[in-house]
Amino acid sequence: MSSSIRVAILGEGLAGACLLHALLNHPHLDVHIFESAAEFKEAGAAIGVTLNGLDALGLIGSSAPRPPDVLSVQAPHPHGRRRLTSIVHRAAVLRELLGGVPPERMHASRILARVERAAQEDGPVTLHFADGTTHEL
Repeated sequence: MSSSIRVAILGEGLAGACLLHALLNHPHLDVHIFESAAEFKEAGAAIGVTLNGLDALGLIGSSAPRPPDVLSVQAPHPHGRRRLTSIVHRAAVLRELLGGVPPERMHASRILARVERAAQEDGPVTLHFADGTTHEL
């Protein structure tokens, strides 16, 4: 992949996972995602996803989370109608979004320690992680 553009996404979260999916569709990009956590835990906030949101998740190549991770509720609509909203734990959405990502592109338990630029302007950038591993861009 010497002619590809190398991309590192640090701290994935929901935005990073969506960005990864968007970039993986471009074969000239060598995209890797680095996460400080070892796994996604059921801690923290849940998110509300409307039916349109579930459809959008399907369009980016993910199957939307299904029970027991989803709690469907009727939410108020600005025009007086009722709409179905799914309450999904953030960890469940992340597992679904990242479930089909090639394992060589996923890097868990990586805490960024420092970034090192090569002396020459067009040289590589090296990411150094707390566990002693590196990744060159």
